[in-house]
Amino acid sequence: MIQIGGKIYELLHENRNGWNADAFKDRYSEVLERYDFIIGDWGYNQLRLKGFFRDNHMKATKDSAFSGMTDYINEYCNFGCAFFVLEKTGSVKRSPEEEANEEEEALLNTDADGLLPEGDDSLISAIVAGVAAAAASSAAPIAAVPPSRIQGHARA
Repeated sequence: MIQIGGKIYELLHENRNGWNADAFKDRYSEVLERYDFIIGDWGYNQLRLKGFFRDNHMKATKDSAFSGMTDYINEYCNFGCAFFVLEKTGSVKRSPEEEANEEEEALLNTDADGLLPEGDDSLISAIVAGVAAAAASSAAPIAAVPPSRIQGHARA
């Protein structure tokens, strides 16, 4: 459990010892508080943080939804880099005004009965597993694909 900026986070996944609490605290910004997940990746000894929304969040786009995190790692992170994934699990007690604002936001982000849509937890687990598998496979050498296996390849 990590507490910073009035929010509580849980470490979901760590690849190649990517988690460093001191570096995270130094790089953390209030802008990240609005996101449900934070990914931190290392490149050239610099920690980069990026936020992602739950897939069912009204502000989620293809690039900012949690399901797009694997694409982000493969496209924008250094090959085989160390990284970690945090999930926002709650907030630290605040003043009554701040709690009222937070409750309004929470109502917008949940369905009528206050629960996440069915299957959301399994979706998160599947995405984290996919990220872990992508990270593991990035360390393995890439095998050559014979031309006959490539779609649209015409045989001579």
